[in-house]
Amino acid sequence: REQARRMWANYWARNESPVARLFTAQLHSVVRCGGCGRESHCFDPAMDLSLPLPRGGGSCSLDDCLRAFVQDEALDGADRYYCSRCKAHQDSRKSMRLLQCPQVLVLQLKRFAGRPGLRTKLSTQVSFPCNFGGLDLAPFLSPDADGPAPRYSLYGIVHHSGSLD
Repeated sequence: REQARRMWANYWARNESPVARLFTAQLHSVVRCGGCGRESHCFDPAMDLSLPLPRGGGSCSLDDCLRAFVQDEALDGADRYYCSRCKAHQDSRKSMRLLQCPQVLVLQLKRFAGRPGLRTKLSTQVSFPCNFGGLDLAPFLSPDADGPAPRYSLYGIVHHSGSLD
């Protein structure tokens, strides 16, 4: 927790601005080595969250996209983690959560899938919770987050129409 505070203070010492105060969140990622169990914690600022669309197409909710964003990720094969304790690349697991929430939350949907040269645009419809109280980030917060999660109302949408062609 102290490391997170130091990183946050260091960020603000170099990036203080009205825009940063409105839009900056702090992410907490944890990589757990599959060999020895050592955990590596990283605390990064983010001015937007790039959310993957869940597999399957059709339609989903913004909560589904946020769940996909915080879902544990396997680091294996070419993406194996170098563990400083094991002194070797190891299969590992990575998790990410929000530690500090911004006043204004900017979400970007990852609408393209595939690899370079073979990309396709995903047409999945994403619903925003329009019920009283709006978007609740509590399920996506780090256990070390301070205070209750803010709730967000939808303010605007930028819709890009077109394709990669």
